Amino acid sequence: MTPIIYIFEASSIPEEFNDDESVILLDRGFEGRDDDSPISIDEVSFLTTIAVLSRTPEVVLDSFEKYWKEKCDGDIHFHVLTSDMNQIQESRANELNGLTEDGWSIKANFIAICTESDEARNDAINIIRESELKVH
Repeated sequence: MTPIIYIFEASSIPEEFNDDESVILLDRGFEGRDDDSPISIDEVSFLTTIAVLSRTPEVVLDSFEKYWKEKCDGDIHFHVLTSDMNQIQESRANELNGLTEDGWSIKANFIAICTESDEARNDAINIIRESELKVH
């Protein structure tokens, strides 16, 4: 059994992840704003990855979704990034070696993007791919 890595997108994140060390804001989509105007939480979405090791990953993802929603409100979505261990960078593969069956592992680093910008979402997904996968 090999882990499946998903791109995880959330409209909000728990307080313990919401700091300068854990969240990087992509500017795309916010250009042209007055620098003094604050960005509202309704204007951003947060992306990272979650790895799942299970014969029934949808059950694990459902359980994770319940866990997440206990910590914060909002919508979450999962999109498969890869299930091929040969595509995963060695450092990430080593992190996943300790994953137990029916377990999950979330990256605690998030990319915050403008919800209205497809370009920002694509940039974030490319950053995630480059950090997780072997780039040929």
